[in-house]
Amino acid sequence: MKRIRFILSIALILAFVLSACAGGDGNSPAPGGTNTPSRNIPAKNTPDGNTNTPDNQNALYTEVVPLIYDEVWPFSEGRAAVRLDNKIGFIDQSGNEVIPLQYDYVGRSIDYTGGEFPSRFSEGLAPVNLYGRWGFIDADGNEVIPFTLEYDYVLPFRDGISVVAVSGYVAAIDLNGQEVVPSGVYGVVYAAYATSDGVTMVSLSVGGGSVRNTYIGRNGKPIIEGDYNQARPFSEGLAAVKTGSLWGFIDTAGNDAIPYKYTNAESFSEGLAWVTNNGKLGLIDKGGNEITEFKYKNPQPFSDGMAAVQLFSDKWGYINKEGVEVIPFMYDEASDFKNGIAAVRLDDKWGFIDREGNQLAPLIEYEGLTTYGRFSDGAVTIMDDPSGNGKFGFFTKDGLVVPCVYDRVQPFSERMAAVAVRDKDSKTGWKWGFIKIDG
Repeated sequence: MKRIRFILSIALILAFVLSACAGGDGNSPAPGGTNTPSRNIPAKNTPDGNTNTPDNQNALYTEVVPLIYDEVWPFSEGRAAVRLDNKIGFIDQSGNEVIPLQYDYVGRSIDYTGGEFPSRFSEGLAPVNLYGRWGFIDADGNEVIPFTLEYDYVLPFRDGISVVAVSGYVAAIDLNGQEVVPSGVYGVVYAAYATSDGVTMVSLSVGGGSVRNTYIGRNGKPIIEGDYNQARPFSEGLAAVKTGSLWGFIDTAGNDAIPYKYTNAESFSEGLAWVTNNGKLGLIDKGGNEITEFKYKNPQPFSDGMAAVQLFSDKWGYINKEGVEVIPFMYDEASDFKNGIAAVRLDDKWGFIDREGNQLAPLIEYEGLTTYGRFSDGAVTIMDDPSGNGKFGFFTKDGLVVPCVYDRVQPFSERMAAVAVRDKDSKTGWKWGFIKIDG
């Protein structure tokens, strides 16, 4: 009976998605106070939303942090960086500004492709810039590693190490700010990435747009004598590297662990890695054993021991870590699993399935609705216009729905998601805040 009630509840909640995302009144939410009330989802074809039904009274989410900021960063370790009038500070999950808005920049990580993404609090510290000087603060705003003009940029700490650049040259410091990899030893840094394996991958610019990659250990010395024209960071003790035209894997001692025979290779996750052969992908384990046939494309990372993947027929299904196709390739879209639930689309109908492929509620048709990313922290982003001009909302692993009323959103992190509406008076053109799923 509990399962029946659960399924009926999911079905009722999903029935409101179309009305919330495609049949709403089109009004964007206005910035509110810190005690902004929870929002309700109006039922379809009821302009005032009053249907006198218990489900319509359910408050599904709350704008915990009002939409007042010009820019925000995701929550990490209970803190999120926010920008207002060109100054950055940090808020807690109640929206309190616990670290004053006084900084000029917050540190940005540089990944192994050369791209950038916002850094966060990591291992209790966050990199910030004040008057052109970089340093690290703790969650209360105390200066832990002094601000200095020496650093060109800094990366968040991983496994007790932060990679920094000094006059364009790589160095690494520990949690006390002491150099463990001296500056000036290596060439001009293109990118650097510290991993939990205690190894830092460094991409060095060698002129003419060329880059070479090497790996250094905690003592600041290379652990690998050779350089690679393409490489990925270490993950689970192995790193994918390319020599000539083929990819293989090395261990943290620099030994060849898996032969160079693939045209592409991704990092290991949950003991498995996707590799490419003749334009098609398959899975290998850490021993180099080929777990699946090479017949897939667009694989998603393993999560909950399952991976969504697409056949060349364009249909999606799921495989497990043994390479067994456990959920048939029948879907037109599929998200990754989180907490045993995934979102799937079949024709124009969306719904949720469990790890056995059972539908948790009948697939329901949502006009114009599409997912806009994988599950993150138990919620998947939805959009009410597949052409890319619509508004954004969420539905969650619990079947709760946040209607499509926002112009921009970020994935959930620590049960909080950044959301924004357009604002012509903002310096960035947006006003940002945070929502939290109730319950």
